[in-house]
Amino acid sequence: MKNFLKFIRIELSFFAVFLALAGFFVFSYPTLTIFLVFLASFFTAAGSYGYNNLMDVREDIINRKNYNASMTRQHGISVVLVSFMLGALFSFLLGTFAMLVYFLIIVTGTTYSGFRLKSRTLVKNVYSGLGSALFFLFGVPEFSTTVFLYYFLLFLFLFIGSIISDMRDQIGDMKTNVKTFPVIIGIRKTKIITFFLLSTFLILVLYFNLPYTRIFVPFALAIAFALHKNNFSLAHKCGGISFVFLLLSLVVF
Repeated sequence: MKNFLKFIRIELSFFAVFLALAGFFVFSYPTLTIFLVFLASFFTAAGSYGYNNLMDVREDIINRKNYNASMTRQHGISVVLVSFMLGALFSFLLGTFAMLVYFLIIVTGTTYSGFRLKSRTLVKNVYSGLGSALFFLFGVPEFSTTVFLYYFLLFLFLFIGSIISDMRDQIGDMKTNVKTFPVIIGIRKTKIITFFLLSTFLILVLYFNLPYTRIFVPFALAIAFALHKNNFSLAHKCGGISFVFLLLSLVVF
């Protein structure tokens, strides 16, 4: 069980669920549909992260402490296929828009891992942001301008998170010849770019003034402080925790 949970990156799979539930609570009234949103997003994410693990064993051994590849060797393909099938089933039950979201996530996830986009500077970060933000749409009944604005803000925030992740994983990426921003231009210049992107994100949050998005403001400031102290792991955790507080604020208020 422990290897299985590591293989599907359980913490990231639940992060995807938080995104989907956030989308649901922003645009829908609480109904039993929430369980379909939960299951569709969880199994789609589990399959996507499992597939990524099948493709990224070398980097994970270096970047992730105590990584165990046994699940990858023995049962990985079966876990990925079953997760994708269950994700498709629950997406189908949610409706046409959810099926479209499911398809887009599968396409972005498999091309990202299968075509080794991780080794391509910037493309990897853009794909990561676009693909992760798509989970927010699982809980949305239909597309609209407001939905797009939420999606764009989430994409930008997750894009920033991807760059911070690259700074955290710089050593492993250098050893495996993955050309990320920190590997190519160094930590200092990457931090300057990240500070600029964070400032842009904060300005857009205040300008669009979408409900509940201001919850990101204190966390963005905390991320900036952690980056200033070169604590990239803390900066990355602050980004993840912000989505937990977003979901809690949606449920409570």
